[in-house]
Amino acid sequence: MLPAKMPARGLVAHRGLAASYPENCARALLAAVESGINIVEFDLQCTADGVPVLLHDESLQRTAGDERLITAVDSGALDTVDVGYAERFGAAFAGMPLERLADMVEALADRPEVVSLVELKSQSVRYLGAEVFAASVDRLLQPLAGRAIVISFCSDVLGAARKAGWPIGYCLTAFDAEARARCERLEPQLVLFDERDFKAGASLWSGPWRYGCWEITEPERALELLDAGVDYIESMAPEVLARDAGVVHRLMCQRLRCQRLR
Repeated sequence: MLPAKMPARGLVAHRGLAASYPENCARALLAAVESGINIVEFDLQCTADGVPVLLHDESLQRTAGDERLITAVDSGALDTVDVGYAERFGAAFAGMPLERLADMVEALADRPEVVSLVELKSQSVRYLGAEVFAASVDRLLQPLAGRAIVISFCSDVLGAARKAGWPIGYCLTAFDAEARARCERLEPQLVLFDERDFKAGASLWSGPWRYGCWEITEPERALELLDAGVDYIESMAPEVLARDAGVVHRLMCQRLRCQRLR
C-alpha cells in the first residue's frame, strides 16, 4: 500500500523546486514543502565507499563542473564537491553541498506531512549490486518509514526494497509489451513514466497501481495527463502548476472521487 499520508492525487516536486534551486539539494526540497507541495522526489547515487548521496547523474560534471564519477569519489571528499549548478545559476548557489541521504532524512524527519519518492539510480545499482544498495538505503531511510516510496528503473533493486518492507514505484523506459509484463510481475504501488513517452490517444494499462508522470511544465499538459488517468504530476516547478485554477480544480475533483470510491 502507498503511505497513508500520500494523497490520492497530487503534485510532486521533481528533485525539489529544481527550476529555481540546484536540484536534489535540501534547499530545493524544503522550498517545495514550504510552497505547499508535500510530495517530493529525489535521486540517489552512491560514493566509492557506498554512501548514498542525492545526485541524478553518475557524473558530477553537469551540476558540479567536476568530470569525476560519483562512484569514484570517496565519501570523505564530499565536502569538496560544490553542486551549486553554476552552469544554470552562476554564483548564486556557490558552495552548495552534495547532500548525503542521512542528512536529508534528518531534515525531513520532523516534516510528517511529507511523502518522499526516493529513486535508486541504475548506475549505482550496477556498482554496488541491488541487494547491497537497497540495504544501505533501507538502513538510512528508516526514520521516514511509512512516508517514503522506493522507486527505480531497476526491477532487481525494487525487489530487494520490497523485501525490506518498502512500497515501490517502477519507472518505465517505454510503453511496450515488455514493460507491461514487468509491471504485472512486480505489481508496484506506483508506475512512473516520462510524459514524452505517452502519446496522444494512448491508454494507460489497468493494474493494481497508481500512475505518476514527469516532467510537466505546462498546465495544459498536466490537464491532459490527469484526464488520461495519471494520479501524480511531477514537475521541477510544481508551485507554478499549483497556481493554475484548472489544475487545482481537476486534482480536487479526482481526489474527492477517489475518496468516495474507497
